[in-house]
Amino acid sequence: MLALKWREVDLDRGVLSVVGSLERVPREGLRIKEPKTSSSRRQISLTKQALDALRRHRAEQDRARSRAEDLWVDQDLVFAGAMGGPIDAGNMMRRHFHPLLDKAGLEWEGGPAIEFRDLRTAAATLISLEGVNPKEVADLLGHSSTSI
Repeated sequence: MLALKWREVDLDRGVLSVVGSLERVPREGLRIKEPKTSSSRRQISLTKQALDALRRHRAEQDRARSRAEDLWVDQDLVFAGAMGGPIDAGNMMRRHFHPLLDKAGLEWEGGPAIEFRDLRTAAATLISLEGVNPKEVADLLGHSSTSI
């Protein structure tokens, strides 16, 4: 998700292409790399709600780019930091995900009640409950089989 670029999102057709992932390289920082497996490279159909959210996000990002002026480093990232660069996953968790869990009452003293990766499992469960074919769910998640 943090490696997704706008050129990989087709808002008109309602699909996005997963073609990379973000990794931290010692003494280099964050960089985009090829996905681990060929099944990780895939196209995902977007819901109307997702498309609407991405359009709103892009408009807000355009405003942030204008405010940053020459300081913006355009890397075409959908989810960019304040100056256009990649977002560190740890920072995203601390600054956004954990406060969101806390606001929803899902944090406790020892840590979060759910982990970020649990959202994939929850999404797969909800999609399956809607009657989507297990093979389609596996393809959506980039899994090579329907087994867990």
